[in-house]
Amino acid sequence: MPMGVYKRTAEHRKKLSDNSAHYWKNKERGPQSDEHKKKLSMSRNGKWKGGSRDWWHDRVWKLHGKSHCEHCSKSNEDHIQQTSNRLHMHCLSGSEYINYSNLDSTNWICLCTNCHQKLERQLEKECLKE
Repeated sequence: MPMGVYKRTAEHRKKLSDNSAHYWKNKERGPQSDEHKKKLSMSRNGKWKGGSRDWWHDRVWKLHGKSHCEHCSKSNEDHIQQTSNRLHMHCLSGSEYINYSNLDSTNWICLCTNCHQKLERQLEKECLKE
């Protein structure tokens, strides 16, 4: 196949369009999974605000990530050396419904893995008591 930049003439674009329409005319596409629909909406909609837990945590890290754990003061560099991961962002909003979309710095804290696990266990015990 030749390499390079080619100008598409109106005739060439029409042929491509006709061939594409002909190809898909009798094709069955089947049902789309929720994951596939989500990916399509992400690529088509510039106003999409995310939705997955990891997406929100990464976004908050970029906005409010700290250089140290807010409980034990372990530095992010030390944490990366020990675990190969950066510090975690923990969402503080409600126990029944966690509002990841609240990007306010008061809704998030930066924790190392150990402090994050301790906090999660403590919150789990409190939920079980209720």
